[in-house]
Formats: sequence, structure tokens, C-alpha cells
Amino acid sequence: MIDELFFKAGLARRKLNFILFGFIVVIVGFFTSLILFKADSLATLLVITMLLMPVLMRLFRKEEVIVRKKKLKHIFKNHKFVFETYFFLFLGIFFAFLILELTTIYNQEFFSRAFEFQTTWVIDNQESLGIVDTGISGVIISAIINDLILMIISFLLSFFYGSGGIFLIVAVASILSTILIHLLRFFESFFGFTMFLLSTFFIYVLPLIFVFIMTSTAGGILSKAVISEKISGKNFSNVLRDAVRLFIYAIVLLLIINALKFFLALLFL
Repeated sequence: MIDELFFKAGLARRKLNFILFGFIVVIVGFFTSLILFKADSLATLLVITMLLMPVLMRLFRKEEVIVRKKKLKHIFKNHKFVFETYFFLFLGIFFAFLILELTTIYNQEFFSRAFEFQTTWVIDNQESLGIVDTGISGVIISAIINDLILMIISFLLSFFYGSGGIFLIVAVASILSTILIHLLRFFESFFGFTMFLLSTFFIYVLPLIFVFIMTSTAGGILSKAVISEKISGKNFSNVLRDAVRLFIYAIVLLLIINALKFFLALLFL
């Protein structure tokens, strides 16, 4: 119902409105999870993903029609709308989680249950950043492998479920807000560490979100093409090549941001 009201009101015409939409969906999803699943952290992410999927399914239907008719050399221009939609949704999701965490952090028992997944991720990665005995290069290589696995998962989720890759976008937004809460809490005690993490956000996390957006878009448009186009037809061939190029660009961007992360680690560690 939320997505129907959003489109019928004409709010989808302005991409900035997707920030508000993402914000509202997270709030609704959080309280739905609170009622049905006692605010289990993973259940919350899944509920939010389910609420967002109908909107993205509409989006991918339009994208597949556009891609099969457009020239491949305009690949980023062709997908500009879906890229921007994903990004603005991410901002809305991020700010919603940030506000939810700020308003519940004083109730430690509730906070630890409602954001258990996010908090565990932050703690585990904080510890891994401190492991220098095995060498920074080993940590970076491990990160690249993990990111490649997430890319493949994002692509497959979008391919089989149309817009399933949004789950990773929701998860990353929630984790990023949790890390920010963590930084605000320990900023004075670990200035160098927090500067390292903040730099990592802009050089690594935010570009990584765009990597997931590209792979999710590739999987989403290919999924629609498989259903609506003939496999041997020219239209399907155009969509397939477009999806492959998006995936390759995502891999190249992933290698670049991990190289920047490596030099950042050398600078701070």
C-alpha cells in the first residue's frame, strides 16, 4: 500500500522523494518487526526489503524496456534513474536507522537485540582492522574476496528475485549508521582510529554501495529480459551485454576502491 500511495501521489517523479520513501519504509518495517518478531535485527532487514521490492520491481520493468532499445555506449546514462533511485533510497534508509539507533541507544537491552546483526558486524571488523601480524595485504585480499562474494550474491538475488539485491543495500545502510554511532561514542578516545574509519567510509564504503547498485541493476534487468524477451532475440542480446558490462565495471570499481583502502591502511597503520 505504501508504494501504491507513493506512485499515485506522483512522488516518484522527483528522485529526492525517494529519500523520504526510504525513511518511511524503514520506520514502518522496524515497528512491524517490533510487533511480529520482537525487533529481531535480521527480521527487521528482511521486512524492510520486502516493503521496498515492489517499488524496485516497477523500476526494473521500465529499465529492461529502456535497455533493449538504447545504445550500449550510453550505459550509465541509460541507467541514471535507477542508480539515483537506489542512492536516494540508501540515504533515506541510512538516516532512518541513524535516528532509530540514536533514540534507542539508552536502552542497552533493547538496542543490543534490535541491532544485534549490525553491532556484531562492527565489532568483528574493528577487531580485524587491528590484525597487523598477518600483514595488511592479507586483510585486503580477504576483503576483496568477501566483496566479490557479496557482488555475486547481489547479482543472483536480483536475477532470481528481480530486486533482491536491495537487501544488501539495506544491510549496508544499517551497518553504516551503527558504525557512526560507534564513532560518536569513542571519538575522543580513538581519534586516529575514527579518522581511519571515516576515511574508509568515503573511500571504501560509499563506492562499495555503488558497486552493489550496479550488480543489482545488472541482475534486475537481466531477470526481466529472461521473462519478457526471446533468448535468441536481439533485444535479449542487448540486455545481456548491458548486464555483463555493468558487472565488469562493478568489478573494476571494486578493485580500485580496495587498492585505495590498501594505501589508506598503510597510511594509518
